[in-house]
Amino acid sequence: MVHDIKQKIVCSGNPDGHPDDHNWQHTVAHGVREYLPDTKFVHSSNGYDLRLWDDQRRNSFVELIKNSTVFINASKIYQLGQLQLLNLAYDTAIQNRIQDYTIINIGSTAEFDPNQFEMYSIEKNALKERSRQLASKGFRSSHITIGNLDHVMDIGKTIKLVLEHDPFLSMVKIEH
Repeated sequence: MVHDIKQKIVCSGNPDGHPDDHNWQHTVAHGVREYLPDTKFVHSSNGYDLRLWDDQRRNSFVELIKNSTVFINASKIYQLGQLQLLNLAYDTAIQNRIQDYTIINIGSTAEFDPNQFEMYSIEKNALKERSRQLASKGFRSSHITIGNLDHVMDIGKTIKLVLEHDPFLSMVKIEH
């Protein structure tokens, strides 16, 4: 449980950016910054390539996890990128015996419509199921399903709520 905001939080995503082809919307990271302003944001425009395709990228991400207590897995990264980040963050926390490490994964209502969203739905469902598996082992992994990016402030507020809530919330769905 987060009693103070001195947690070392890392969030994937650019708080000043916009989702692909949606310049009128903000990213989840934007909402996170509003409620958790001391968060370290990692994204390609500040030098972090989170596509874990080589040892250098993986090692860089491992160091971020080792030096944090919370990872907010918010970036849309194709080819199961979010799932890879979840698994590597989990493995790093376990191997380094980081007590009460928390991972918050951002899902999508695309999880419920595989006919429309095809591969994106498969990727988000894999993320949700892996998060559920880790939570059932007692690891602090939460999956937040969101409908769209029209209300990123609500998403930031919900992430803060998950971090502060006792008992831990492993599954949340935001309705708008």
